Parts: sequence; structure tokens; C-alpha cells
Amino acid sequence: MKKYEVMVTLDPDTAHPQLLLSERRRRVRCTNTAQRLPDTPKRFTFFEPCVLGSEGFTSGRHYWEVQLLQEGGWRVGVAAESVDRKGGFIWSAEKSVWAIKGWNGQYNALTSSWTPLSPCERPMKLGVYLDYEGGQLTLYNADTMELLYTYRSTSFTHRLFPFFGLWEGAELRLV
Repeated sequence: MKKYEVMVTLDPDTAHPQLLLSERRRRVRCTNTAQRLPDTPKRFTFFEPCVLGSEGFTSGRHYWEVQLLQEGGWRVGVAAESVDRKGGFIWSAEKSVWAIKGWNGQYNALTSSWTPLSPCERPMKLGVYLDYEGGQLTLYNADTMELLYTYRSTSFTHRLFPFFGLWEGAELRLV
């Protein structure tokens, strides 16, 4: 998968006001204080702080890694360009978000009824592998290469972006 590795940066135009991005846009932290940012159509503004990667994909295979730096809640995966950024719904593949989440030692794939995951150990670095034409998104514990979850037989028809959701002080770094 490393041969498909891409460098992902965070898109400040999509970042929820509670998310602080590093200057190089490779690190994000959730805070309790909202910044004063313009409410544009691209920006996530509802109660769950999210941000997209700057680079979108409409074909090919892509791999990136995300290091979990601070405890808190997180979601990592991909989202369609058309994902709702203003509503207050539960994330799922049916809502154009293919991701896993971790919170308080519990892990789930964001399927329609959320699929519980039981990793052998707490993941500290996630690997995300997207095969656009193959209709597959696979998430790994990047330190052990343990498979966490695979979304299969998905007909991707939209431009997909790396997707990150954080809450309760979580901090992520793109490796």
C-alpha cells in the first residue's frame, strides 16, 4: 500500500470553527472555543467538528496515515464532496461518509447501524487505503497492519476527500 501513499493536507475552508489547524495544515486539534470564521458553503458548522483534506480523488488508489496524538473522539475515512456540512445527522456511508470512529475505548465502522470493531490493541496510527475504481475503502492499524474495517462493493461516483472528525480535545497529525 505504501506505493500508493499520498501527502494529505487539511483544507482550512472546510474546517469547523472549533478545529485549530497547524500552519502546515498537517495537524488538527479540537478546542472548546469556536474561532470567528466566515460561514461559507464549504465549511462544516454543525455540532460535530469536521474537516476535509485539500486533495480530492475521482480515480486511482491512494493511501495515507493519521497519527492519533491526544485522547478524545475521532472519525477518520473519506467523504463525498457533496456531504452535508450544515445539518446535524449521524454520519454513515448512506450519508456519503465512509469512516471509522473511536471514542472512550470503543470503535465502530460508520455503517447504517454502526458496526462494532474489536481491534487487538488501541490504534495510535491509522492507515487509510482508497481504491476508487474497486469501490473499496480499507482502514488499518498502521503500526501493526491489523485490518480494522473494509467498505466493499461501493460505487463511488463523487469526488472523495479525506475526512476527519474530532471532539473532546482530540488531536490528529497526518504522517
